[in-house]
Amino acid sequence: MNCSNIRSLALFCVLSGAFILSGFFDMSVNAADFFTGAERDQAVYFPQVFPQVPPICLKDAQGPLTFADKVKYYKLAADQGDTIAQLEYGNCLRYGFSVKKDLVEAVKYYKLAADQKHPIAQCRYGWCLDNAVGINQDCVEAAKYFKLAAKQGNANAQCNYGLSLSNGRGVDVNFVKSAKYYKMAADQNYPAGQLCYGWCLEKGIGVGKNSVLAAKYYKLAADQDEMNAQFSYGKCLFYGIGVEKDLIGAVRYYRLSADQGNAKAQFDYGCCLERGCVVPENSVMAAEYYKLAADQGHVDAQFNYGLCLEDGSGVPKNLVKAARYYRLAADSGDAEAQAGYDRCVKLQKRIERRRKK
Repeated sequence: MNCSNIRSLALFCVLSGAFILSGFFDMSVNAADFFTGAERDQAVYFPQVFPQVPPICLKDAQGPLTFADKVKYYKLAADQGDTIAQLEYGNCLRYGFSVKKDLVEAVKYYKLAADQKHPIAQCRYGWCLDNAVGINQDCVEAAKYFKLAAKQGNANAQCNYGLSLSNGRGVDVNFVKSAKYYKMAADQNYPAGQLCYGWCLEKGIGVGKNSVLAAKYYKLAADQDEMNAQFSYGKCLFYGIGVEKDLIGAVRYYRLSADQGNAKAQFDYGCCLERGCVVPENSVMAAEYYKLAADQGHVDAQFNYGLCLEDGSGVPKNLVKAARYYRLAADSGDAEAQAGYDRCVKLQKRIERRRKK
């Protein structure tokens, strides 16, 4: 490959920035997301997903309960006003656990529990409102429910209300208050809160700029497998931002983040593999990581993967595919990618003319 053309981490990582504060966290179901349908039908998994069935609904129960039985009794308890049952039956409806998936009904049960001041239900109902899941979008009401739960100490809600304040979703923008709520969540060891508060500290948004504390909070979240924090802490280590420069540690955190799907980390780790930075030079793996990032819309990765395809570095040479990836980057305003696209199209036309002779 013509390495003078490849876009490197040293040139571009600093431009990619840290985690952007957008989107809301929904950390409500935990292990249930990872079970297959067959596993969920085994009673042994039930305690890992839901608490015990409230006694109010067990008066008519006989013998051991199957998963489906427990869901049935959740509904009975929910309809008698039990807040835990309302919350958990809402989960069953939302994810289709032994009942037909029904987002509208799920939201109805979340609201029943939320209006009885259950903080997790308040947060979950707020998330549904903000994301238009099972109900029309209403950012004002979403922020209201996030705040109610946040005031009860729910870390997920504290983080989400902080995001409402940062982004002006349903409330006026207030960076000082948003940083305050992020810190509340962070100090409960909530990884999303640690990530967001670290971002505020790094950028000096809503709080005084403090790169040392920012790196500390990023690491706390990164070591809980928060992929965006892994990228941000890797960046701190790579450039010596708030911590002593440590390229080996930086690349390790980039890899952790990349393997969880962070496009910026995939690009940067691909650059490390391309250049042999800390890790052995490996053009095949570099191309794989560039493609992962490129397919998520990362413009520099689209350019680099296009170059890999054009030169046959780590992948079979393919001018048609190279042109496609260059075109993706060019459509984002990248002039160099446009030149790559024009070059590939011209070469491909020349090859086709020669084939016809």
